[in-house]
Amino acid sequence: MPKKKWIILAAIIILFLLAYMSVEVVGNLEIRQIATEIKNKSPDEKTTILNLLEWEKLVMHPTWNEPYDFWTIFGRFFYPDNPSFIILTKRGHCGEYAALFNEIAKSVGIPSRRVRAPGNNHEWNEVMINGSWVHADSTLDSPSNFNHPDFYERQDGYNWKLSYIDYIDSKGDTQDITNNYTETGTLIVRVGRDGSPIRDAEVIIKKEAFEAINNYTDSDGIARFNLGGNNYSVIAEQDILLGRIIGYRNETVVGVEENSTRILTVYPTQLGLLTNFYAALLIVILIVSVLWYVIIIRKSKQLVKRRK
Repeated sequence: MPKKKWIILAAIIILFLLAYMSVEVVGNLEIRQIATEIKNKSPDEKTTILNLLEWEKLVMHPTWNEPYDFWTIFGRFFYPDNPSFIILTKRGHCGEYAALFNEIAKSVGIPSRRVRAPGNNHEWNEVMINGSWVHADSTLDSPSNFNHPDFYERQDGYNWKLSYIDYIDSKGDTQDITNNYTETGTLIVRVGRDGSPIRDAEVIIKKEAFEAINNYTDSDGIARFNLGGNNYSVIAEQDILLGRIIGYRNETVVGVEENSTRILTVYPTQLGLLTNFYAALLIVILIVSVLWYVIIIRKSKQLVKRRK
């Protein structure tokens, strides 16, 4: 490649990196400014949170009905869960709402955490008010957006059946708080074959199209789950090759009742591709694409040299 083209390429890379880093700087400045404005007009912590909920509901553009929104997709690829990017675009799904709310709440000095309900494909927040964690959802209208954890299952709310709810603590560990939002039951899944338990089999619990939770069996071939009352698809997978890509699997439907225990025995017998196959396939496609690009570049250079 001629020297001039290398200079142009280097300049493009430098400009991209500067633009990428400037998002963090400019976004942080705006977050601090908004946090200061909200805190200055709020006499106490509860009012601060209510004002923050109102502000976010007003300025954010919801994109959950726009699955191919460019800025949401761009942000999840280049700036995943980055509040600085979110506050500049002011667009997103519930996850972006929760990430931005979390950052601003912490900026005004109020402890906040993101709460996930993966089986219902939703996220919200909880904030510490007077020593207690309180529900806060900036995607909802007032008064349901604050201290109304029952909204999701109420008939005049979303009328959902919540399945599993958690948050990730400061150590990176997942904490189950399903009981704070719904009545639960216990599902015990036993995985075995030929009378012997299977250790480290992956058990995936799905509610309709969404994965609610997964776990791995212990030495007795058992995985336990705390779930809201509902019907679930239970997938048990035992890998035999290439790290959970090829193996035995079995899928069945089971009902979990509130305040009761259900025991399910599963025998993975169907040989095939496991859940991780599609992620592995994507990685292989990317590697092959890069190798193909390198080969094409080399061949192009060889052709240029021959012509000279």
